[in-house]
Amino acid sequence: MAETETTTTRIEPDIAIPDDSPKALDRARDALESARQSLEKAGEAMAQATSTAKTKGREVADRTTGYLNDAKRQLARAKEAMAEVAARSRGQLEKLYKELTERYRELQQRARELGGRARERIARLELGERRDQVVAFLQERPGTSVLIALAAGFVVGYATRPRR
Repeated sequence: MAETETTTTRIEPDIAIPDDSPKALDRARDALESARQSLEKAGEAMAQATSTAKTKGREVADRTTGYLNDAKRQLARAKEAMAEVAARSRGQLEKLYKELTERYRELQQRARELGGRARERIARLELGERRDQVVAFLQERPGTSVLIALAAGFVVGYATRPRR
């Protein structure tokens, strides 16, 4: 067997690379350089994405703040409108209460007047005199009184009896 002699090249103080692999070394260097460039591009892309995200985040936050402020204004308007309705309703209820109270007093006064008139009429009837007239009729005509009582009893009995 023939021995091949290899020479070595030192890249760094501790690493020795055989001289017969320059193509592999070049490929490795190219791959490392490509990886470094890819990492730089990835870093730039991340920086750009971060910047874009911050910008978009600010835009979204600004838009959201605008919507929330608009909602706040609309709620304030609704509150004012409801307060106005409540005040108007309260005023209408107070007015209605006053009208009903006045109407109640009028009706109460009218009832008192009618009650007074009824008492006067009852007093004028002189019920005692009528009673005396009925007793005198019964004493003068007892037979007629009994016949009238029987007829009245028959009519009431006939009107109230159950029907088949």
